[in-house]
Amino acid sequence: MVTSTTRKIDELGRIMLTKELREAMNWKAGDSLNLSYTGAGVLLTTSQPSCIFCGCSTGLCELDGRQICCNCVKKIQNL
Repeated sequence: MVTSTTRKIDELGRIMLTKELREAMNWKAGDSLNLSYTGAGVLLTTSQPSCIFCGCSTGLCELDGRQICCNCVKKIQNL
């Protein structure tokens, strides 16, 4: 796999990722990615579902398309 390549930003602000990179990372069309500014550049990571209140990524329930963890559900029920 090529580990370095140069891409231009198009007029809409998009950057094309190579097929080889997408396949190596197992990224498919429609996948969500996190973009983080690291000071030295931008880091792309696979997005994982997380609780909209606390950010936890385990024990999630879905409500109206949003993720809420069991602990936050219990806290809300006790209000």
